[in-house]
Amino acid sequence: MTTKGNIQGEWTLGGHKLLKDLVALLKTEEEKTIKTDKKNVGFPDFLVVDMRTGSTVRLHGRFVRNADHVQKVKMKRPSRLVESILMKIISQMDGGPTALKNVMEKVKFTADGADDIEATYKKWISQYGSYVKELEALLDHYIGSTLTECSGQTRIAAEIIPKDMLGLVSTEALEGFARAFTQQVEVETDEQ
Repeated sequence: MTTKGNIQGEWTLGGHKLLKDLVALLKTEEEKTIKTDKKNVGFPDFLVVDMRTGSTVRLHGRFVRNADHVQKVKMKRPSRLVESILMKIISQMDGGPTALKNVMEKVKFTADGADDIEATYKKWISQYGSYVKELEALLDHYIGSTLTECSGQTRIAAEIIPKDMLGLVSTEALEGFARAFTQQVEVETDEQ
């Protein structure tokens, strides 16, 4: 979770469910306006008030959603397949099927004798990294990859401003505002 801050106060049981449902609706509405071919930036700023208890929290932040892109994914080569290919290559070396056991014993001996196993692994990776690149190139050539459309990366940084920073919110005033707004919408609907 990228939102920083604490939420304090007395919150009505079940409120999280209502807000979760609201989030799904907000997401649906936002997706109607997202432009998938370019970067989208928004500055959400919400005031959440529990109308029963007066507990209040303000959330504001910065939202970034990058453009969609195509990514090369190695879906056609499950790790088990790659491991099987490597094991077959090792077992076909001089010594036949026992070659695999000999290689693994040498690797185990080298790892067991190391004081710092992470340093040993880093050394192996730097020493044999070019072989990994060669293997990747061969797998690309013979097995291939899959191109997949991916949604743009999304980031949000937000902050919760607690009630004591906001001052007291009058639930009666908000209730009156909500009632007046609802009546106004009903009048406009009746006039149409």
